[in-house]
Amino acid sequence: MIAGLVHAVTAYAPFPEALAWLLGGSVLLLGGVFAVRARKRAWFPLLWTLLALLPVPAAGWAVGARYFYLPAVGLMLMLALAVETRGAAVVITAISLLAVLGLGSTATRLGEVRRYRAVLDAARDAVAEGGQAGHTIFLVRNAVKDLDLAIKLTSSSERLPRPLLVIPDVPASFVWMPDALSDRAGFLLARPPLPPSGAYRFGGQHIMGLARREEAPELDEVLARLPELRLIELVADGRGQVTGRDLTESRP
Repeated sequence: MIAGLVHAVTAYAPFPEALAWLLGGSVLLLGGVFAVRARKRAWFPLLWTLLALLPVPAAGWAVGARYFYLPAVGLMLMLALAVETRGAAVVITAISLLAVLGLGSTATRLGEVRRYRAVLDAARDAVAEGGQAGHTIFLVRNAVKDLDLAIKLTSSSERLPRPLLVIPDVPASFVWMPDALSDRAGFLLARPPLPPSGAYRFGGQHIMGLARREEAPELDEVLARLPELRLIELVADGRGQVTGRDLTESRP
């Protein structure tokens, strides 16, 4: 939780871990000191941060930035109060530093965004091709999180087979579970089916979380219970292009 607060202050910029802790910890410490000096308003951001942190320990695996979005609001307000007391020059400097951090993070993430899109396109093409041959269940290696949802939400329904289930090799992903496959594929889901890796219903649609890594069934069990499953491997060529290969016939 402390690491999450520290990295929230550094905007999850691509710093070495030691430098992120040094910069983020120093900013938090100094910001807290200066904010407290502004006594009449310091209690609000501190209270906000503490209240926003209360539910976090219930997760048990609070390792992502999303767990600290709300606490970060309090931290930023605390830092804003601290900077405000130091004059206009400090305010302008702080805003400039935040802008630089944001631009640096954006540049770093562009490569990840391009890879994600390439992986999604390749997986979509492989699934569509397999669907033309009558296949409806796919296990995709070198995938991205929530691949099943991504494919179904970015493809025309005419292009995809029905029912369709795409199982990525990323634990705790969500799938849009078709009713026709829910009984047979139920062993793949998180137990118990509770948020944040659980089950949600939107009308007649079921969005369900696959089991986390330590709870997921072995591949042999998956193949035994879903013998029609097609095994797709996504391969990158090093130039940003990704292709999907059907390895089903060559699997042991």
